[in-house]
Amino acid sequence: MKTRWREASDDLWVELWQTLRPRKGFFMTPLLGGINVLIWVAMVFAGIGVISFHATDLLPWGANFGPLTLHGEWWRLLTCIFLHGGAMHLFSNMVGLMLVGVLLEEVVGSYYFLFLYILTGVIATIVSVYWRPDVIGVGASGAIFGLAGVLAALLLVKKFPTDTSTRKALLISILTFVGINLLVGLTGAVDNAAHIGGLVSGFLLGLISPYLIKKQLDRASRGNSKLGFYFSNVLPADCTPILISGEDTRQLANFVYVVYEDTDIKSVYEIRSQFQVGQYGWQAFLADQLLVIGHEDFFYLYDLQQQSNLLRLALNGYFGHCRENNGHFFVTDSTGIYCIDKQGQVRWHNDNLAVDGVIINSFEGKHINADGEWDPPGGWRPFTLDAATGKVVSS
Repeated sequence: MKTRWREASDDLWVELWQTLRPRKGFFMTPLLGGINVLIWVAMVFAGIGVISFHATDLLPWGANFGPLTLHGEWWRLLTCIFLHGGAMHLFSNMVGLMLVGVLLEEVVGSYYFLFLYILTGVIATIVSVYWRPDVIGVGASGAIFGLAGVLAALLLVKKFPTDTSTRKALLISILTFVGINLLVGLTGAVDNAAHIGGLVSGFLLGLISPYLIKKQLDRASRGNSKLGFYFSNVLPADCTPILISGEDTRQLANFVYVVYEDTDIKSVYEIRSQFQVGQYGWQAFLADQLLVIGHEDFFYLYDLQQQSNLLRLALNGYFGHCRENNGHFFVTDSTGIYCIDKQGQVRWHNDNLAVDGVIINSFEGKHINADGEWDPPGGWRPFTLDAATGKVVSS
């Protein structure tokens, strides 16, 4: 039992490292976290404390304090967002920074993420020093609330690349996070002025960000960033997936395990997402070395030999199903059919075949026989497409 627990614990740390490790597209969050931690370490070695610091001891390090900040020492508006009142204050803020950063940085870009952190953090401290100039203020929470505000705005205007159910779940999580912290702030132990200043400024920046970083958000939406799914054949030691009729998916927190079984070989692949995974619109199968996934509003092709993601396609509505024929994948969504080759290139797309679902019935020579729903529920109409071009042959 101890060995099994130790293996599970080791796997947890590995997964945590894989999520939070610095890499291309995600290095600013760990860098900012590292700076905050190093400053705390320096303060500990300076002998002012460990778990908590006395407020007046924070002033020489750059804490925000009205009588000093408002009389020429404006640099405190910036320095104070890298200071913390002790180990617990630092820990709680760094957890918040990592949770928001792992979602947001790869979407908006690392340097724009830094810009948002600094700007919302400074605005938060400005609000704080004018609201309560007699209070000594430190902490990154104003900037973290600012980042949360940016994330909420992008979700509301549907510029954050995720599906509908995940968007709702993230918005509920943000509202819960904000609500709990603001309620705690009513006790007087937390700087609610900084939190509100950061949140509101972040939300407004999030609303205009689609115009400021349109190309970056378009890249994230197309999947050129590493946001979204990636795959491996690694399972936690304490996970025993259930196999049903040769093909199954299992949800475990933010991880989904897809299990395939041939006559002699069982292969287990992990699909890992930064977001909560929904329950509907699933199909997964192996085609030679390709892992084929249809999930809610997206379609994925992953090359297991090359360990590379060939395609992350945002569909025109919900995923229907995928059929393989003559070296191509034919993917249906709510309005049409995509033809995709095994290199991940979309050969053609016909999106005028239905309003609420398409079902491929058969392939006959060069033709595709299918039904499209035009008058839900029911109202299915048959049609035939040219498999090479996607043009309607008969309907």
